[in-house]
Amino acid sequence: MLKYIARKTGQAGRIIYIGHSLGTTTFLEYGSRFPDQVKNLVKLAILMAPNGGMQNTKAFFFRIGVLFTDVIRLVTHTEMTKLFTPRGILKVITKLCRASPTLMEYCIRVINLTTLGPQKETDASVAPIVFNQFPEASSLKVYQQIAAETVDDFRAYDYGSRNFFVYGQLKPPIYNVSKIEVPIYLIYSKRDWCTTSKDAEILFGRLHPRAKIYGRYELSDFNHNDFLYSKHAKSVVYDKILNLIDSARTLELIGSDVNEK
Repeated sequence: MLKYIARKTGQAGRIIYIGHSLGTTTFLEYGSRFPDQVKNLVKLAILMAPNGGMQNTKAFFFRIGVLFTDVIRLVTHTEMTKLFTPRGILKVITKLCRASPTLMEYCIRVINLTTLGPQKETDASVAPIVFNQFPEASSLKVYQQIAAETVDDFRAYDYGSRNFFVYGQLKPPIYNVSKIEVPIYLIYSKRDWCTTSKDAEILFGRLHPRAKIYGRYELSDFNHNDFLYSKHAKSVVYDKILNLIDSARTLELIGSDVNEK
């Protein structure tokens, strides 16, 4: 995707990557595996509710996943995976939650208590919007990998007995985020039960010194999805992101002037 954007725009090395939750995981995994490519493509990465390890997560939904590792592997290799597509269980659950405003509010409370964290930043009026986009189907392999992070490190996918044939070692390799030299700006919240402040701080500590030049930003009252739906998301998060982007562009211009002189 990044290569495609760079090719179409001619802006290689000036792309600003903005991700939330699994979108941050994708960047960290890619950057760890191909640090030189990221360095040549991306100018700045802004990661909201970053997932670079979840050992301190309070999300019950992911905590229990490690208890069913073998079952998930079995399901992943059978037709049962269709149950977890929009035409399966998730479609039934989503339809039920959309049935009335009361059920929408109840479903959101259940999701918050099991996964996202307490919510006071999002109005009930946006519930229809939330359920038009969430929950969405996801790969069981992704769920299994996230669940594994709750008891282990930030590693590649665990193939079990096939790890040696895939990776040349018994355990999946750890993603070494310190290889990423592109500036990374982390935005996280104390109220986020899924990707916690503690895990975000651990991730920040592992970053390359060059990746830390803009620091990080901790919020107090956002849960995991408030980054997307909060009534204060623009003033608290998005405006700050835009200011950071402007600062990065200013530094780029200053650097260009210095190099020319």
